[in-house]
Formats: sequence, structure tokens, C-alpha cells
Amino acid sequence: MRNGYSSGAALAVLAWSLGIPAAWAAPAENGSGANVGAEDVSPEIVVTAQKRNQNVNDVPIAINAFGGAALADAGVKSLESLSSIAPSLTVTSTAATGVPVYTIRGVGFSDYSTSASSTVGIYADDIALPYAVMTRGAFFDVGQVEVLKGPQGDLYGRNSTAGQININSARPTDTFKAGASADVSNWGETNLEAYVSGPLTDTLKGRLAGKVVQGGAWQQSITRPGDKLGNQNVMAVRGSLDWQATPTLSLFLSGHYIQDKSDNQAPTAYDGQLIGQATYRLGSPVTNSIYGDPAAIFSTGNNRAADWNSGQYKPRRNNKLAGLVFKGDLDLGFATLTSLTGYDSFRRRESNDWDGWAGNESNNINDTKIDVVSEEVHLSSKEGGPLTWIVGGYYSHDTMNETYNYFMQQSVYVTTIGAQTLSTRYRQTTSSAAAFAHAEYALGGGWDVIGGIRYTHERRFWRGCTYDSGDGTLGAFVGVPAGGCATFDDIPGTPDFGTPAVYENTIRANRVMWKVGLDKKFGPNLVYATVSSSFKSGGFSGINTTLQSQLSPYGPEKVIAYEVGAKLALLHKTLRINGAAFWYDYRDKQETNYVNTFAGALAQMTNVPRARVRGFELDATWQATRNLSFQASTTYLDARVTRWPDAGIDAGGVAVSTDVSGARLANAPSWQSNLAGTYEHRVGSGLTAFLTVDMNARTSYSGRILELDPSSAVPGYTLVNGRLGIKAADDKWRVSLWMRNMADRYYYTSAFVGNSLFVRMNGMPRTVGLSGQVSF
Repeated sequence: MRNGYSSGAALAVLAWSLGIPAAWAAPAENGSGANVGAEDVSPEIVVTAQKRNQNVNDVPIAINAFGGAALADAGVKSLESLSSIAPSLTVTSTAATGVPVYTIRGVGFSDYSTSASSTVGIYADDIALPYAVMTRGAFFDVGQVEVLKGPQGDLYGRNSTAGQININSARPTDTFKAGASADVSNWGETNLEAYVSGPLTDTLKGRLAGKVVQGGAWQQSITRPGDKLGNQNVMAVRGSLDWQATPTLSLFLSGHYIQDKSDNQAPTAYDGQLIGQATYRLGSPVTNSIYGDPAAIFSTGNNRAADWNSGQYKPRRNNKLAGLVFKGDLDLGFATLTSLTGYDSFRRRESNDWDGWAGNESNNINDTKIDVVSEEVHLSSKEGGPLTWIVGGYYSHDTMNETYNYFMQQSVYVTTIGAQTLSTRYRQTTSSAAAFAHAEYALGGGWDVIGGIRYTHERRFWRGCTYDSGDGTLGAFVGVPAGGCATFDDIPGTPDFGTPAVYENTIRANRVMWKVGLDKKFGPNLVYATVSSSFKSGGFSGINTTLQSQLSPYGPEKVIAYEVGAKLALLHKTLRINGAAFWYDYRDKQETNYVNTFAGALAQMTNVPRARVRGFELDATWQATRNLSFQASTTYLDARVTRWPDAGIDAGGVAVSTDVSGARLANAPSWQSNLAGTYEHRVGSGLTAFLTVDMNARTSYSGRILELDPSSAVPGYTLVNGRLGIKAADDKWRVSLWMRNMADRYYYTSAFVGNSLFVRMNGMPRTVGLSGQVSF
């Protein structure tokens, strides 16, 4: 596509598909067809998606890669906010429990319990964080983030079905460098980061980085004027050493500590009639002279309006994550032997107000301890020959202990069953071992063939029960003494059938995952086709329960993914287009179901027999002129249940079996799009002004399969952000003024229901801030 006609046609098609006016996309051209004033200024982005350094455009995987500077400019300060710039990724929550839900291309797991393993693998410096609750504080001093879409089961340690997010911290540098950044917002949040890096000896390099976040309360209590929520209180530090011990042996050691004592967000309650339901799901909650009628706090249209309990249940957390990463690379001549060891210890005491009301209709406090250790050893070939390969083994072990305290003193359940609490204690241990191999062979003429296989054995043990917190109300209901712990055994054939008992079970998984593919390189361009298989192991749910059948394990899920894609560099590499079309055969999807219990319809995890996902995605970067650039992306998803004839839906507190075949999967908007434009202009000697405007939009979606839970529906929304600033020509410093949600759009990212109240998690209102960065 060297002639002007072909290039213009390509741009016109791109503009049409992304909804850009054609006039914007038409480049000024000279007789040779090159853009006047434009040049290939796009840096070569190196990724480690296949456990070796490669140019992102040479990897036959759909990848979004973002450097630390790009993340900072986009205002991405946490893993949860990454979805604002990464198409196909949705990050939300299914309840107010502090557990984020990650979904890529409609493949996700909508379980709000701590013990839930995500369908999206989260890796920090190549070490798996197996539980989503551990991921919220891992985002600082970031060198690069890679979002890998689709199954990656042949190379990555903990099994998953949706894809991977690799968070790579910035590494020690060969020369002395230091820097700092500061952000201040109109809500009073201050975010400070700093680092120092460089050589300590001729063979040893080091880096020390830290982060502090304070303030930022933006929610306002409806019933207590002046009471605000949302203050951040985060401290994080990471130190790393990179040692070239011998000419053939290099060692890397990193340690991190993160403490988070921030407020949690409170949901906002609203009248259920707005979504075609009753005002309350199970009749009005208990009212009294202290809390009054919960209808007094119903609110829509105001991002900041909310209410919460101001006592011991105030939404807040005291979480700590400490860990070590140790990596060794030994050059054997014909190959490199790598050992990767990781350890993470996570501790939390976290309270959340589930009902959006000042009363105790639905409140929870989680006390959690998680310890994870992992080891991977692999041997990888050297570059240069037609065959590139990697073989290795992986082992991990984790232990989780949690007390999930659930309080409902002002709930309808007080009058129906007399219970004021419904809490759970459990212990879960998981061991996973795997052997894997991956190879690529150059056939000649730019053709490569790819193959990978992985065998995984996993064992998961769970022991737990529903316990009475000491007031005797639950104990009297289930038949245990005050302070006792047992769950009614309703499983026929078990020794304790018909009586309360502690539930205990062990499950095992033995699975083979594989991948085959073919790709063709022509110049800077790549086209590819892959077929891959992956699975996510079964597990146990740590949600509050009244029956042992609710604690029964759910089985593994499996995805067979078919994908074709292209990565193109056009117009003398000023225009880069990546596209992919995909189709997933999604079997035994893990999903929330409703069953009838002593306390009405309650959740149970189960497996959906069949589902499928099909769609396409397109993203482009265009350096239109030396001063003007655009980035755009769009994703289309058609993600649906194809067979589930006996799903349990919550019909006003009663579980009713129904056929939901054809229903859309959770957290899978039909369209997600991002568009950004940046203009830079030299304003003086050594100074450059810049302006960036970006938009991200998505159509409606649901936090759970809509037919199972209509209260989880989220309308589509569009957000526009902007940044105006000035920087040094060498980019050693910059100052910018930014605004997010410029139109002050009222929107919410998730919706759910407590015992009786319908609630939403509002997005932040218009936020204005000032940022500055300096480096030496």
C-alpha cells in the first residue's frame, strides 16, 4: 500500500469503522504519497508476552501495551482504571465486598467472594496474584502494562480463560536517574511518587521507588450534611537490585510493601420501580427512630450522593501486601535457564456498606489472610535459528483464611427468621503444578508455525461453616449454640444429612491446554491465525450461606478460542492498525445461580452448560503530522449463553427455574470504543505546549447474566477527558492541567442489591487536577 490512493482508502475505511469524520482522516500528501511533515515517530514497543523480548507487532497475540508515561497521561493510577484505555477489558464489581471483577472479551467470573480466582490472570513482575482482591495496590512505579487478550494457557502459571494482565515495574537503570511526580485534584487528593535508580557498582544496579496518596473524599452523606467519604491513605515502597554476578549469570531481586487504609466507596440506593421492580426487593427494611425510612436516601442523578453507616461498618480498609520476587538467568550457551521465585503475603480487614443506607440492612467486614508462594523454572532457546522454543515447570501453593462477617440488624430477615448476622469462616489451600512447552518454527518466506502445550494438576481443599457471631440469633435458627459454627447439611447421603455440621471437601483438576497457530510476516506487517484451549479450575465460594449445597464446589470451565488477526504498519509506518476477529466455544462457564434456602433465594455458584463469544476489535495509532497524533480503538462483542435450560432466577426472594438460553453474558457490552487526539506545538526555546482530548464509551451491560438478576443492568455511557500542559523539549519536566468526566456525566459502573435495597456504584463526577513530573 505504497500509493496515495491505497493509503487514502485504508484511512477512509478506518475512519468509517471508528466513526471519525472522513475529513479528519484524510492526510495531506505530496506526490510520493507520504504524509507531509509526518514521520515514523512511534517507538518500538517491546513486550514479554511469550516470555522473551519481542516487538509487539511481531507477536501473534492481540495485545495492548502501555508505558508508564502513557498511563500517567491517561490518569490511570490503578489496575481498576485500566479499562478506560484498554478495549475489551471491563473492570467492575458484583457487590460491595472489595473484590474487583476482571473481564476480557466477555469472559469473566462474577463472584464477589474473596476465594474466587479471576478468569483474567494478573501478574506483577511475572508473579501471579491468584486472587483479585490482592491486585488493588500493585500499581505504582510501573514500567509497562501488557493486556493479552484470549487464552494464554500454554505459557502462564495459574490457569485462566480470558487472558492476562502483566504489570512490569520499572527496572534499575544503567545510569543514574531520579524523578518525582505529583497530582492534586479538586477533591483534595494528593498523589506523590518518586524514584532513584542507577549503578551501585560496576556489576550491580539498584532502584528505590515510593508512593503516597492522601485525601480525596468526594461522596456526600444524604442524611448527615458535612459527612464525606472517599479519603485515600496509601503508602507503597519497592526496592530492587539487578546484579550481573558473572558474565553468564544475572540475578534480580525485588521487594515490595503496600499499605492501604483508604475509605471504600459506598453505593447509592434507589427506588426499584425505576427498573421495573418493586421499591424494595423483599419488603421494606426494618425502620426505627434512629435510621428512619430508607426511602429518604433514594437518589439518582447526583454522582456524589450516597449514604453509609458511620460506625464500625463505615466503608474503609486496612490492607497490607508484602512480597518478594527473585529471578535468575544463567546463559548455558545453547539456551538460557531461568528460575523465577515469588512470595506474597496479603492481610486485610475491610468493611463495606452494601445497602447504601445508614442502617445495618446489609453490611460486611472481611478479615483475610492469604499467603502465596510460587516457583517456575524454564529453559529457553537463543534467538537466531529457525526454531525458537521454551520448556519448563511451575508450582504454586497458597493458603487463605477468612472470616466473612455479615450484619443485617435492620434487615427484613430480622422479622422473618430472627437472624441478625449471617457470617462465614473458612480455610482454603490450593496447590498447582504444571509442565509446559512452547515452540515457533520459521518455515521460510516469512511463514512461522506455532505450537504449545501445558499439563496442569491442581488440588483445592476447603473447610468452613456459617457461624453465629455471639448474639445467638443465627445459632437459634440453624441449631447451634451462640458463637457456634455449622451449616445445615441438606446433601442426601452425607453422614450429617439433616443436621448442622462443618463443611469440608477437596477437589482436583488434571487438564491439558494447547495452542497452535500460523503467521506470516511481510515487511513490518504480520497476519496470524490461532486456535487455543485453556481452562480455569473449579472452586468453592466463600459467600454467606445457610445450606451446605450452596458450598458445594463448582466445576472447571473451558474455552476453545479461534482467532485471526493482522498488525499493519502503513503510510511509512505513521499509521499502525491492529485488528482481530475471534470466536470462543465457552463450556461450563462458572456463574452465579439462585437457589431456595431457609432465608429465601440466595446465591450459589454453578456451571453454565454452553456459551459462546464472537466479535472483533480494531485499534490504530496515526501520527498524522509531526505535531498531531490520534489513537482509536473499538471492540464489538456478541457474548451469549447458548444452553442453560434450568437457571435459577431471583423472583422477589424466591428462586424460580427458567431457561435463559440466548441471554447476554455479564460485563460484556456490545461496543467499547476509545478515541484520543494529541496536539503539540513549540512555544519557545526548549518548550512545547500539548493538548490531549480523549473519549471512552461503552454500550449497556450487566454485572450478572441479565435474566438472572435484572438489578445488575448498567446503561451505556460516554466519558470525555482532557489535558493541557507544557513540557521541556527533552521531556525532563512537564506540568499539566487535566479534567476527567468533563461533561459531569451521571453514570454508574455496577449495580446490585442487598437484602432489600437496590443500589448502584456511581462513577466519579467531574474532577479537575494539576500534575507535575520532573526527572534527572
